[in-house]
Amino acid sequence: MLLLRVLLVWIALVLVQIGSGMIVQERSSAGNNALPWFLLSNLLVAAVLCFLAIRSDWHGVRLALALSAIPLLINLAN
Repeated sequence: MLLLRVLLVWIALVLVQIGSGMIVQERSSAGNNALPWFLLSNLLVAAVLCFLAIRSDWHGVRLALALSAIPLLINLAN
């Protein structure tokens, strides 16, 4: 059940990052607005990871590896 939730959250994060990247690309020809969108995207990822950590039954290394895999997979998907 937790794996399904993690997968759904990962898919949502990827879609949010793709959407915010498209918005930044359309609105900014020189990339001068990229920093706020970059920070917002990272804040959303961090917030979801914190939520998953709080709600998880896992502890220690198992939780750390599971949570660190999410941003890694997001970066690999881009």
